[in-house]
Amino acid sequence: MSILVTGGAGVIGSNVVRELLQSGQEVVVFDAREDRSLLGNLDVAIEVGDICDLSQLEDILRRRKVEKIAHLAAVMPDWAKENPYQASRINTWGLVSVLEAAKNTGVPRVVFTSSKAAIGSVDSKFTHPNYLPVGEDIATHPNDVYGATKLASEILATRLAKEFGIELVILRLASTYGPGKTVRHGKVGILSKIIEGAFRGESIRIDSGADQKNDFLYCKDIAQAVNKSLEARIDGVGLFHIGSGRISSLRDFVESVKSHIEGTDIQIGDGLDYGGGVGQYFLMDITKARDGIGYVPQYDIDKGIADYVKTLSQSGQMN
Repeated sequence: MSILVTGGAGVIGSNVVRELLQSGQEVVVFDAREDRSLLGNLDVAIEVGDICDLSQLEDILRRRKVEKIAHLAAVMPDWAKENPYQASRINTWGLVSVLEAAKNTGVPRVVFTSSKAAIGSVDSKFTHPNYLPVGEDIATHPNDVYGATKLASEILATRLAKEFGIELVILRLASTYGPGKTVRHGKVGILSKIIEGAFRGESIRIDSGADQKNDFLYCKDIAQAVNKSLEARIDGVGLFHIGSGRISSLRDFVESVKSHIEGTDIQIGDGLDYGGGVGQYFLMDITKARDGIGYVPQYDIDKGIADYVKTLSQSGQMN
């Protein structure tokens, strides 16, 4: 029996695959292309295909004897904005295909990684300068196409999981960072741009945003959350916020980078909104995740950056 990880060749997916393999699970990756650059020399099979191809998904689930699915396949905000039809097809209808295939082949559990973008704009008490923790009962007002596709996915999947009798775990992720995001995730990979640019000896200039605080979530904590969600006792549908448990400023983040990479030249102007209007800045309340799936974050920004730099120092080998 095995676990299928859709989007398993991506930034977050590759870390999920690694975590599952280390815990002794048999893993199969499903992705749109056979790209092993983030998987390194991991001994894992890759099935290449279209996430909306129901017959192919069903064939893989049966042939690979899949018992659980971690669904991470998605397109990112910049691409979604420029391609709303395809973004809706991949992000939302892709999840519908996964659930339908699970129902038709008897796979009992699906874990789906959503995003804080599904929440979108929040009341001022949750933002600067207050930053009260945001719980799962928060009103949702997505402010970009990507966030809208994630919220639509949550709503539709919740209904379908109940209709199909499938255990569904939805993980809303805070602002993520990890090796590979600069190339794969574009503008939203600003944290990785800072680390990887500094590692290459580049001068980093960001006009403003040093005072902006946010919940910075390292990729290995996401992998932990997915792994625990695949094993936890869940009846029906569970929605959990996944974050670092801490709020830190971009200035804090940069100072930590400087402490781990000698001779860095990073200059960031004062002020808020380092993402230039594309970010959501708030602290995720992880109480429910801690109690419900046993999630306990292991990486504050200092430990996350240290691990990130270590990974970069291994000549691109992510094993």
